[in-house]
Amino acid sequence: PDTPDIPDIPDIGSGAGVSVDVDEPVLTGCAAYDELDEAGQAEVLSGIGTILKSVAPFFLLCDRRDIGIATRVRDPHFGRPALYIYDSAPGGSGLSEALAGTLSSVFAASSEQTARCDCETGCPSCIGVDSTGAEIKRAAVDLLVHLAGSPA
Repeated sequence: PDTPDIPDIPDIGSGAGVSVDVDEPVLTGCAAYDELDEAGQAEVLSGIGTILKSVAPFFLLCDRRDIGIATRVRDPHFGRPALYIYDSAPGGSGLSEALAGTLSSVFAASSEQTARCDCETGCPSCIGVDSTGAEIKRAAVDLLVHLAGSPA
């Protein structure tokens, strides 16, 4: 089967990023995500990357261009979905490491922001523009809630 075109993860160097593997307990609780095909799951993860890039700077007191986010539906190392948050500055600036301690709060704020957005299927104010439908936005909120550690 065709796999979605996912950009390569930039070379972030040593100590300039943090990875979040979406483990089995989180995936088990996210039926909305699990029911999607791989292309839909890629859209969900991309949407989560979009909202994280908007919300994380409030926690880090930085510009959204200071961090980058890359996603994988099936990471070759973890064998499951993964998010990579990295510093945009060559060699790193310590922002992603600072974010690591507040990821649960960032995920919670991201889920709240996305859920509160008035759009039906995604827009630039939340998960970005989505081509598949409302199930992508619902799955993104559900996955973010579970990543925050407070399943609904």
